Amino acid sequence: MVTRSELQKKYKLKILLKGPTGTGKTLTCVKIAEEVAKRGWKVLYLDHERGSEEELMKLDDKTLENIIHEDFKNYQQIMDAMKKHKTEQGDKLKLIIVDPMYLVEMTRLSARDAYLDQGYYYLGEKKVDIDNKETFDLRGFMYQLGTTYQMKLANEIISCNQDIVCTLMTPNKHETDYDGKFSIVLETFSSWVGNKIYYKAIPKKMRGVDLNAIPAIDDPYKKLLEGFNKKYDAVGSPGASPSVSLNDMGISDEGNGKAETNGDQVDTAEKQIDKK
Repeated sequence: MVTRSELQKKYKLKILLKGPTGTGKTLTCVKIAEEVAKRGWKVLYLDHERGSEEELMKLDDKTLENIIHEDFKNYQQIMDAMKKHKTEQGDKLKLIIVDPMYLVEMTRLSARDAYLDQGYYYLGEKKVDIDNKETFDLRGFMYQLGTTYQMKLANEIISCNQDIVCTLMTPNKHETDYDGKFSIVLETFSSWVGNKIYYKAIPKKMRGVDLNAIPAIDDPYKKLLEGFNKKYDAVGSPGASPSVSLNDMGISDEGNGKAETNGDQVDTAEKQIDKK
């Protein structure tokens, strides 16, 4: 028999934010990191592009003490960073952010580097030396190593005992490959009205929810913060559930009207922005 307390400890938020540049993905990550850090827990922020630094510098020093910021360039660095800080921080590490998650591109480059470091590869049973490192690139079967790296990294991220927020730049031909690994997937977009930018998101996946009835949402980071707060407030509370519903995030199908397609949702959202 499993207890409620055990389920609370096991339940993890796994969120993917995907969208073009400038649509609030990093802003959302920093806002969530700030909230978790203010609660006294540790946050590991893995930043491939170092795009979060400007937003992080706006936080107070006490909050920053609980945020571990690491940049990474390849597959091994991100794996090493996750292993190191999960071991060092233990239960204090509550949230891991990967911003952005360039799994395919990064793991293929890492596989290429691995072959270059080795200096040779096998073609059947024949050993082939890499004579020109400047022009060498992966070919045929060599892509399998990159695919293996990708699978190992994706599994490492998703199987963490911490809550997870990842971002993905779109358009990306591999973007739908990752959706199934997350419990919440939001597609972000933005619109300028005069000199003000409005951030919105279309829910693309929320387990157990009919998304046809859900319109685009305003200020997605605020909605996600509501969900995180509900989850963390439930920990240790008798009778409370740590799972997060749409209502917990302040999202409903009322007010904006039912959208039949994602395209309609974008149009509806833009019309709402124009009214502001």
